Amino acid sequence: MALGIDLGLDLSNDDGVATVSAVSATGAAGLDGRLRTGDVVRAVNGQTLYTCEAVVQAIKRAKGSPLIIVAVRPPMTQCWREDQLTLAAGAQRAIPFEVTEPACLTFRFVVRAFDLGFYVVRLGSKSEGLSRRHQVTLFEQRELKGSGHLLLSQPGHYIATFDNTFSMLRSKTLRFLLRLVPLSAWEAGSRDERIAQLEADCTSCKARSKELGTELSAAEALVLELEKQLTETKAAVERLTVEREDNKNRWRAAKAERDSLIQQRDARPT
Repeated sequence: MALGIDLGLDLSNDDGVATVSAVSATGAAGLDGRLRTGDVVRAVNGQTLYTCEAVVQAIKRAKGSPLIIVAVRPPMTQCWREDQLTLAAGAQRAIPFEVTEPACLTFRFVVRAFDLGFYVVRLGSKSEGLSRRHQVTLFEQRELKGSGHLLLSQPGHYIATFDNTFSMLRSKTLRFLLRLVPLSAWEAGSRDERIAQLEADCTSCKARSKELGTELSAAEALVLELEKQLTETKAAVERLTVEREDNKNRWRAAKAERDSLIQQRDARPT
């Protein structure tokens, strides 16, 4: 996400936070020299921010004014990335790595068509000659795309493999990103990501609460209007009931008088 020629700074949201993905040597950030690729922006002009979108908006609002950016530099991580890797039928791509302290392996891959195997194994110890005979499979899946993380608490040698050996006819083309991050850094990042999610939830809930307040006020006004109409209708029903009874009484009286007069007329001698 480019932020303009003046600043010369690109941000990425791939990890759920505002991560510096590129710094132009001729832009303001490059000339300042303190921001580096991989830094995570935490605040802009004294305002703590948790999402990439919030950081971008804060920087845009400050256009033409002094800009103070606070960033943290995550611990060094190992990263493997390919935007287009083609595995021939029956082939695989193995990525060996070593873990010296508790770490987290994050992964994301997308296959252009058809599924692909992905698994992570821990090899045997040095005393066992790092033999595959003593390897332990820690994770395995066969999908068209996948993402997630794997906690690696035990030091040792590992291999992450994209596997197409089960396919004898089709080659597979994929893009992938693997990162090996110290466990403490991953946990901190997870907390920040959760905070960002909760911040977004809070914002959404506040907006929805406002909408519900407006809808509730309208509903309450409607209830009052309906109650008024109900009261008026009940009064009308009572009035009409009394009027109907009066009308019945008049009808009975008129009918009785008519019958009496008819009877008197019929009883008169001719």
